[in-house]
Amino acid sequence: MKINDKNFLLELKGKNPAALEYIINTYCNLVFKIVLNVLGNDNYENAKECINDVYLLIWNKSHLYNPEKSSFKNWLLAVSKYKAIDYKRSLAKQDNLQIEEQMLLSNTDVENEYILKEKKRRIDKAFTI
Repeated sequence: MKINDKNFLLELKGKNPAALEYIINTYCNLVFKIVLNVLGNDNYENAKECINDVYLLIWNKSHLYNPEKSSFKNWLLAVSKYKAIDYKRSLAKQDNLQIEEQMLLSNTDVENEYILKEKKRRIDKAFTI
């Protein structure tokens, strides 16, 4: 069966992979622009992962689309935007955790440094008497 703009929703709900392919081919540029706009132009690799997650969500949650509320295009773009926002939040959390781990994993051992300074102070004091 040929997928077109009249039957792609029905086929998508019936889990026809050709319907998802039709959606990707039709809306890929818009979805890419929305996701890249939210994540930033320097996050190309993360944008590709996010876009894959958007299409996976569309595949799994197509039953949530209500044609009475909005057009499919608007629904897809809203899903893309909010998925990208969630993705950006998770990336920010990962960055924060990495910074905290780097701060905690210092190369200098404060305790040993203090002990060495104390020993040095005692030696200096012993020689100055």
